[in-house]
Amino acid sequence: MKRPIVAVTLCYAAGLAVGSLLRIPPLAALSLIALIVISQIAALARNRPAVDALLFTAIFLIGTIQAYRLDAALREARRIVAELEKHPTVRLEGRLVSTERNDGRRFVFRLADCRLSPPGGNAVALPAFVHLSCSGEAFMSLSAQPPLPGDTVHAVGALRSPPDLRNPDVFNYRAWQERRGIAANMSVRSADAVVFSPPSGRRSFRDILAGAGERLRRYAERTFDSVMDARSAALNRSIFLGQTERLDRAVRRDFTQCGLAHIFAVSGLNVAMVAWVLDTVLRLFQMRPTRRSAVLILCSVGFCAMVGFQPSVVRATVMFCALMLIPFLRYKIEPMSALAAAALVLLGLTPRALWDAGFQMSFLCMLSIILLKSPLDAWWSLDAERGSERRKRWARVWNHRFLPGLTILLAAQIGAIPLLAGLFHMLPLTGLAATVPAAPLVWAVMAGSLLLLGVSVFVPPLVMWIGNALELFNHSLLWIVREAARNFPLAAVFMPAWPVWFIVLYYAFLYGWVVLPHAPSPFFEKKQRARLALGAAVIAAVVVWAPIVLRSLNAAPLQATFLDVGQGDCCVVELPGGATVLVDAGDYSVRAGERMVVPFLESRGIDYLDAVIVTHPDADHIGGLPAVFNDLVVEWLLEGPAINPTSIYQRLTDAARREGARQDRVFAGDRIEMPSGAQIRFLHPPRQAAYSQRNNLSLVLKIEAGSCWILIAGDIEAEAERDLLASGADLACDVLKVAHHGAASATSDAWIARTRPRLAVISCGAGNPFGHPSPEVLERLTSAGATVLRTDRDGAISIHTSGRTLHWRAEGKP
Repeated sequence: MKRPIVAVTLCYAAGLAVGSLLRIPPLAALSLIALIVISQIAALARNRPAVDALLFTAIFLIGTIQAYRLDAALREARRIVAELEKHPTVRLEGRLVSTERNDGRRFVFRLADCRLSPPGGNAVALPAFVHLSCSGEAFMSLSAQPPLPGDTVHAVGALRSPPDLRNPDVFNYRAWQERRGIAANMSVRSADAVVFSPPSGRRSFRDILAGAGERLRRYAERTFDSVMDARSAALNRSIFLGQTERLDRAVRRDFTQCGLAHIFAVSGLNVAMVAWVLDTVLRLFQMRPTRRSAVLILCSVGFCAMVGFQPSVVRATVMFCALMLIPFLRYKIEPMSALAAAALVLLGLTPRALWDAGFQMSFLCMLSIILLKSPLDAWWSLDAERGSERRKRWARVWNHRFLPGLTILLAAQIGAIPLLAGLFHMLPLTGLAATVPAAPLVWAVMAGSLLLLGVSVFVPPLVMWIGNALELFNHSLLWIVREAARNFPLAAVFMPAWPVWFIVLYYAFLYGWVVLPHAPSPFFEKKQRARLALGAAVIAAVVVWAPIVLRSLNAAPLQATFLDVGQGDCCVVELPGGATVLVDAGDYSVRAGERMVVPFLESRGIDYLDAVIVTHPDADHIGGLPAVFNDLVVEWLLEGPAINPTSIYQRLTDAARREGARQDRVFAGDRIEMPSGAQIRFLHPPRQAAYSQRNNLSLVLKIEAGSCWILIAGDIEAEAERDLLASGADLACDVLKVAHHGAASATSDAWIARTRPRLAVISCGAGNPFGHPSPEVLERLTSAGATVLRTDRDGAISIHTSGRTLHWRAEGKP
């Protein structure tokens, strides 16, 4: 069989992917594997060929066993953490695996082999990883001498499950942590609350290698920070080490819009650059090829350890090592087999890597390069045998100097489009154009960083000179990206995440096209020009029309989405005719704006808001709005009479003023008429209203589209509720956003009888300290026949209506 390693890898990966769904008991799977092995041994003993399908089925079953084991361990870890997080403090003993984060304010460590014990209780082993966050005094005490992988850690602190905020097509932190095998978080601030010590026994080989990598990484970090300004050093860390913690959010967004976010994902580019620089140096010493290959293999493994064994670097390192082994093995290693072997090694060591975005992006881009580069080279190559000598010379330069790199970039960009839509909800149209001027600077930064680290050891006087050159490269790259992102209106288009069927169709067309017979370049074969035009038209249609088509498939005449932003309020209203209104945006403490609100809007293909309505100026309503104004275009900011003179409120007004948004205050009786006939009516507060509680000055608004009405009651309490009932306002609604997160101070029986909601939505955070929602309020609503949905339990709640019928969907419910 040709390329058996590819089939083995695909079967094992398929078993991992569906194993948690099939849930085949390990004993049953092992029994089937044993039967397959015995049957194939018997067949070979009788000189009969083995049945490939049965062998691949056995590999698939091995993958399902791994998935079942991981799923069972995670379920057990959830149960243990749910019991222990009831206690105010828990004692932890574990082993340090790696340092996940150091942003200058806190360390985040990954711990394994953890034993947890509540006060006065017995220790229990946790079959999963724990994230330990050390800030304040704990961070300062550890900064002098950071711990190394393999060290033993003792800590005392509160144990918490990862936060579970469930919103459609938005990054879920808990799901991300659980895919990496992390079941709990612990935070400590006191230096006495955490102690690291060397292990009692010998460190494992992996810990020794990871420790050496961490020492190298810390040395590189200190060197970059000492010779460059903070902004340049942060970019240098991001490119060379993949550490984006200290990079400004605006800079990260500019790189994403330009299609250059992959620069920060340490991958094959970094490994290739390191190998090229080292190979150039070794050739100067005229080292023999076999010795040079051995040194390059060791250095690539060391660089892999230095960046923390990231999946993309492991893939590139395995493939590079396979390439370097050719002088020893004396036969050629086929690229597809090397890619499959790299995936099998990585998934064998860390099965959870299959769900890692870096793993998926790295292998998919490499697969696209392997499959698409050759036909792209054939299409875009110039004929070097025809025409004048000058034309032949330019054709040879194009074919051998420019075309290979261009087709590699193009193949990777085309192959990554579905993942870019799913991860970033935007597709960079200028990605390839921006890569052309940026790529030389990135290579210069990589080469300069290696040179800087080398001379800092052997020729220290040259450090400042090279550091100044690196600063120039970094600032030039920042300028190019900033100008491209801000001055090209079509630098990127917002795109909803693609459905599975659309992704399958895309790759079936893309990779199916590869197997078709290839003819010479279309520039010299007229019959091929139509084929080139057709292929380019299909890809362009996908890029341009997919956002419009996908959004129209998900659209309804009126759609309101109450996002899960923890203990806060946020509602996105998509009105007939394409207008979009945002009502509140959650709390700053959970960074709701940048982590939930903006990503959700982008996932819907929305980069323009007709209006932002602030029902109440407290932090849990406006904390996410500065990020919204910074990242999207907002036409109109509407507020009530209440003012909260806090720093968060000041940031909101400053952001609105800076972006040029129109600002107005609205009162009872005001309304917004939409061209489609929908309208937003403001029912409270009156212009001269005066209340002792600021909550009672919250805006109450009613959204009407056809015969479907949504009433959003802000944070009003009993006094404002009584005034509204006495005013005679039309409060009847189909959907009621319950006031003040379901607090007992509002939503009386009289209010419910007047509003008569079919569906009641309560926005609150899980385990909030206020006891929201109140059991009394829940009882009143259910007794009145309303269906009650809560963001703390049900996740984001989407309301769809055609004006006559009403449909809802909760993200946390099947």
